[in-house]
Amino acid sequence: MIFVGGKGDVKITDSGQVTNYSKNFALRLRGRHLSEGGYAIAVIGPPSDHLSDIRRFRSTSSHAEDIGKAISYLRQKFGVPVWLHGTSWGSVSVANAAVRLKDVETRPDGIILSASIMKANKGGSNLFRMDLDEINGPVLILHHKKDSCEKTPARKVDDLSKKLVNARPVLPIIYEGGGVAQGDRCEARHFHGFVGLDKTVANDIHKFIDDNLK
Repeated sequence: MIFVGGKGDVKITDSGQVTNYSKNFALRLRGRHLSEGGYAIAVIGPPSDHLSDIRRFRSTSSHAEDIGKAISYLRQKFGVPVWLHGTSWGSVSVANAAVRLKDVETRPDGIILSASIMKANKGGSNLFRMDLDEINGPVLILHHKKDSCEKTPARKVDDLSKKLVNARPVLPIIYEGGGVAQGDRCEARHFHGFVGLDKTVANDIHKFIDDNLK
């Protein structure tokens, strides 16, 4: 399951096409790399009562409950493990769900946090305000060394890893290099969005999931 960043106001047609966020890092991986690995990819849009901006909603129990229902549905429909990947603001949705969901039918089998929100801000929560010791499944942390978005400082990745005291395993990966950064430093075509590294990151995600399938 993919959770985009920003306001999270994904628009999805009845046929399943995403009509915005086309450059989003997580959505780029879905279309070009992850689906090729045999994964079924679900993109999660905003609830009907938070269509324009879910940033403050992302850390709530209601949001976690919604995600839990989606996990249960996908697990029953496909009979496979369900992992969550959240990038930027999407990392708040994913970590919140992993903290709160305990039931075997609704909790994720593992989570992936990319370009995670790790600094206090006016838009909503951040990962360090959560009870991260409640997470006990596999956690893959992806970050770029040159991510210069003020809410996602790469220097805090080690602190994030240390907070996940009960998660097993925890694997932080810090990337360097890639393509030429363009535009806003907090957007998808900058190092915040792992520019030029899509295939490399997708391969790391494949390996981590495969190594931790139950």
